[in-house]
Amino acid sequence: KDTDPDSLRALTEKGVPMIWFVPGHARLLIGMHPEKNEIVFSDTWGPEYQYQTGDWDYFSNFHREMWTLLPD
Repeated sequence: KDTDPDSLRALTEKGVPMIWFVPGHARLLIGMHPEKNEIVFSDTWGPEYQYQTGDWDYFSNFHREMWTLLPD
């Protein structure tokens, strides 16, 4: 849970995929809107959930674990 907005924004700006684990589910964190204090994420529940946003409080309340996918 020691993620901070600046670190996450730096990773999303580099195109680093991040798997965001929430209770009983996982999402893909794909971007941030720092001026709006929002995260952008994709969910696997279907096309209508492909791109969603949530504020930082939403992220902090549901965040359980984060994995980054880095090339060798």
